Amino acid sequence: MAVYLVSALMNLYIRMTGLTTRLAYFGEENLPPPPFIYVFWHRRLAFLSYSHRKRGIKVLLSTSRDGEIIWKIIKSLGFGCVRGTASKPGQARRAVVEMLNSLKKGEVLAVTPDGPKGPAGVVKKGVPYLAQKSGCPVVPVSWAAARKKIMNSWDRLVLPLPFNRAAVAIGRPYYVPENADTEKEALKIGRLIDRQEERAARLLEQL
Repeated sequence: MAVYLVSALMNLYIRMTGLTTRLAYFGEENLPPPPFIYVFWHRRLAFLSYSHRKRGIKVLLSTSRDGEIIWKIIKSLGFGCVRGTASKPGQARRAVVEMLNSLKKGEVLAVTPDGPKGPAGVVKKGVPYLAQKSGCPVVPVSWAAARKKIMNSWDRLVLPLPFNRAAVAIGRPYYVPENADTEKEALKIGRLIDRQEERAARLLEQL
């Protein structure tokens, strides 16, 4: 019951915030044709669930209670879902297979490479591995809002407030070289995400 109540309240909050926010997108011309993989920090999940709603994007979510809450929130916003937990090898393998199949079908995925439990702002090797195996690019994305609340969670979740203005920054696609070291590529992808966070903050000043 608690899961349904929390997800319903968060869904209402996200919709109300989105509808009362002056939102601008920067870099949409950078988007490649599908399939590709959106990457962004876990702390930025809340508003991207509104800004990228109803696009048929599949989001990788854990099988935890928090993952279940997020799934109930974003399902009604037009997202699909792949469930898996890195700490459970069997689930992780199934999730990778499902994501690779989704990319083969031409779908778009969204992954928080530091989720579901951190460390915050650190890309795990799964994302560069997925990009290598699929041959699909990663596309870093982030946002910034004039009014926000930072939660006391492991990722310092950022919640935009209603009656706001926000900028969404989308970076250029990055193709992970087939034989590249995944640890080095993980660091590189992390820097690409950080750049979009910084860019979104700069662009916000123009609104």
